[in-house]
Amino acid sequence: MPEEMNEDAMNLVIRATRAVEYGLIPLMVIEPTIGTAMVALATPGLLYNTIQIRRNRRLTDGSQRAVCLVAERPGLEYTSIMTGKKGQIAGLFTQYGVRVDFKHGARRRDLLAALKDHAYQHIAVVGHGSGDCWEARDGVVTSEDLDYIMEKHQLPRKTGYFVKVTCGTQSSNPLGKSVVEDPSKVLGYTTIQGIGDTLLNLRKPNIGLEPLLG
Repeated sequence: MPEEMNEDAMNLVIRATRAVEYGLIPLMVIEPTIGTAMVALATPGLLYNTIQIRRNRRLTDGSQRAVCLVAERPGLEYTSIMTGKKGQIAGLFTQYGVRVDFKHGARRRDLLAALKDHAYQHIAVVGHGSGDCWEARDGVVTSEDLDYIMEKHQLPRKTGYFVKVTCGTQSSNPLGKSVVEDPSKVLGYTTIQGIGDTLLNLRKPNIGLEPLLG
């Protein structure tokens, strides 16, 4: 059996992160001083996201494409904005020569659509999760779910990367293993990722992402 994060611990992490993400917006409205401070903190990340996404558009020709599925809806992704997470992902794909499209409020059906779309040979998922799962807006997707979908629909494996930007644990069947031709192109984290970790990843090669399989 793979070593997995304790379920109670994982649920605690998810609830705590949601409290930050979903609680900040009302707090900013109720208390203008706090709101001003939060906007100031988020501005560098917002600028970084904008610059990196525009740079991705400018330096890639669109012959290779990636879709990045972000579970959070626009306006409720404060921590991602503050830490420049979308800019990090855009920069990662830019170095691979891949144009990236972002889909917010992503549901399980959006991942299924990406798996079926031959134009997208690279897929990234962002939000809550662990080594073998990702929480879409309408529920959790597991490695077993993807194994079943790929087999049921007889889908060809992707030639590119499957990137999981969530918390992670060691797993013998990480999310994305059954999706790509080359197992070394399943990238992700193997530890809990907090705000500090995301900021530190800016200075690391491949934003700290590691191959989850050999």
